[in-house]
Amino acid sequence: MNVTDQCDCLAIECPIAYSTSVEEKEACYMEHCFISKRALDDVTLYKVTALYLVIFIIGVFGNTATCLVMRKHPMMKTHTSMYLINLAVSDLVTLCVGLPFEMMMNWHQYPWPFPDFICNLKALIAETTSSVSILTILVFAIERYVAVCHPLYLVKNQFFKRNMKAIIGLSWIVSILCATPFGIYHRADYLMRSWPGTDDKIPVISSKMCMVAVMFEPKLEPTFKVLFHFSAIAFFVVPLLTILVLYARIACKVSNNRTIQAGELDITEELQLKINAILCAIVSAFFICYLPFQFQRLLFFYLDNEVILVWINQYVYFISGFLFYLATIINPIAYNVASSRFRRAFKDILFYYCFGRKSNGYPRSSFSKYSLAHTPLRQAMSNRVPILDPKVNA
Repeated sequence: MNVTDQCDCLAIECPIAYSTSVEEKEACYMEHCFISKRALDDVTLYKVTALYLVIFIIGVFGNTATCLVMRKHPMMKTHTSMYLINLAVSDLVTLCVGLPFEMMMNWHQYPWPFPDFICNLKALIAETTSSVSILTILVFAIERYVAVCHPLYLVKNQFFKRNMKAIIGLSWIVSILCATPFGIYHRADYLMRSWPGTDDKIPVISSKMCMVAVMFEPKLEPTFKVLFHFSAIAFFVVPLLTILVLYARIACKVSNNRTIQAGELDITEELQLKINAILCAIVSAFFICYLPFQFQRLLFFYLDNEVILVWINQYVYFISGFLFYLATIINPIAYNVASSRFRRAFKDILFYYCFGRKSNGYPRSSFSKYSLAHTPLRQAMSNRVPILDPKVNA
């Protein structure tokens, strides 16, 4: 007996065998004829869950620490730190809202246990925070370009410093507006609207899942094709190309103006170089982590080979999801690796909150030394769902 015949038999036998329990009747059929409740085999699932837990712990700790260091420590209180705080906040929202749902759905794909609006909200938040991150990195890169290539304009205008809160607020507003269609077209619904082999119009309760709406309405595929392409172009390709052009200009400017001998850089020059290095690391890591995510979403509109699509669904989907969340822990690591100032400030804040005192060896003079380097003049003048249909992915 093939699978189709077996499922046809179960559709008849399960209601008879479990006539007194809807839950048992549905379990009888869906255990053999529906997708697995778990998204992966047990061994792989344990490994994926362990990795996600590590990302969650490191990400929450690292990004919370970043916010504290940037907000509380006098050495780090600059307008540039607002970009890093905004990145940390968007990463925290992604971790605290998106990752728990991701882990839960890996273990328990159906039925959807929460109110329907939570499904819409989950999709809205995931798309919003990723868009906020890329817009923040883009604005940060533009500000770095102006600071290095047009320092006199930055001194005279001070546009970024005066409008920092408005710029950050606008990044959230634009991201929410662009993410709203993803929230609308992502919903919790029943994949089985009638019992198999019948037309009773009674949904199979256990088949309720939170997915892109095209899974329930195939006619929406053109809409999703537009949405995914818009997201890839507006929040990946265009920002990436823009940032690459800006950094090429910065590199040319720095190369042409490098007349200072080795060992003679002043403190502001060193600071600017480190800021640029940190942003370069953030940009590189961000796009490496987001490239598989965007690639995998678009690939389903252009591949018709079902064998390849099944392989992509089983492996590439989880790899891209892992990298998507891995991006949330890159920033704090980059700050610690690239900036000795951040490491010292982080150590000082950690000692203060844990022991109520400063860390040993932290010179009080550092506060005044670095605050002088951040006056506007010196800063400017010196040189970051599992899919069931092979055509869609959330």
